[in-house]
Amino acid sequence: MKKTTPVAVLAAAIALSLAGCAPATNVAETAAAPSAAPVINFTPTEEDTRADIMAGCLTELGWEGLVVNWDGGIDTGHIPEEQQDQFQADSATCIEAFPVVPLTDAEIREMYAAEVANSDCLVGLGYAMPQTPTEQTYVDTYGTENQWFAMVGASPQTMKEETYKDVFTTCPPPAWQE
Repeated sequence: MKKTTPVAVLAAAIALSLAGCAPATNVAETAAAPSAAPVINFTPTEEDTRADIMAGCLTELGWEGLVVNWDGGIDTGHIPEEQQDQFQADSATCIEAFPVVPLTDAEIREMYAAEVANSDCLVGLGYAMPQTPTEQTYVDTYGTENQWFAMVGASPQTMKEETYKDVFTTCPPPAWQE
């Protein structure tokens, strides 16, 4: 089972990762093929995170059982393999309906400082972290596949889930744009 992380939530604005356990129902598959783009009546609140918005929009499109995890990811592994293409298409619809507002240069530089602080915290816990890029490199690669995330050195792929949860709580990654 693959879990998403807050880092992945940002990536979810590009393509959602899949994880989870229970069967899903896509109401859209049981209806006749739509002749126009779906109408989305979901209205996010100010308190909604990016994951809450995506889960709410996808639920509006008929995807049941989407749960926002403790780490800000969305469990979607209960979606059958044969429905993944439709799920990705509906995810793209939600991303289009609720686009991520780009950060300003100053906000990206604040994010860099927060990532460096997160990396320092992880080093303090004994994790060997990858080389920290310069601020300018971070700014230049922000939002690309080469963007640096401190948590890459301490992720669910590198430790047991319970350990990851403890590390995440002790050294929470920067609050991603919501």
